[in-house]
Amino acid sequence: MPFLDTNVLISFAFVNENNHQKAKNLILKRLKGRDFYISSITIFEIYSVIPRRIIPAGGFYLPNPLQQLLNSIKSPDDRLKRSIEITISYLKNQINFYFCTDNKVPELGKVKKIKTAGETIKLFSFYILGMKKSYKIKLKTLDLLQLVYVYFCSKEGYPCEFVTLDDDIKKQAHLIQQELGIKILA
Repeated sequence: MPFLDTNVLISFAFVNENNHQKAKNLILKRLKGRDFYISSITIFEIYSVIPRRIIPAGGFYLPNPLQQLLNSIKSPDDRLKRSIEITISYLKNQINFYFCTDNKVPELGKVKKIKTAGETIKLFSFYILGMKKSYKIKLKTLDLLQLVYVYFCSKEGYPCEFVTLDDDIKKQAHLIQQELGIKILA
């Protein structure tokens, strides 16, 4: 059961997103019948992305009748709040995924010391590993954090696979597998 990147979920859910058809083909054809995990970072990112992109003119559109339901909500604040829940419920109905909860991965909460700029600071081991790997795996912050999260989850028996549409991650698939042991599925 691989982890799903946020971009796959967003592209799958919104019919006017550029990679909508790619995401549908990837999940419904290429990886048909598979179960997936969703990380807490992905959930956090969904909660951040949807309110910024669903309401503005020309923003994301859900498939009908979900979009019609959303449009029927008069209050913009209520529409934003409900848009997240409607989207996640729609995705859960279309894709068989499970939420990976942080409490099942104790290493995520461990604090360790690291020296930087002549000072010793305490950070979650999760961040420290990301900082150490950032020299080799040159990715955007959330992308690297997502992969480090999957790495720590894999130490607790979760799968070491990650499904993405992100070109930067796909280009570094070999290096990611070498450095973190994560197989990239695209």
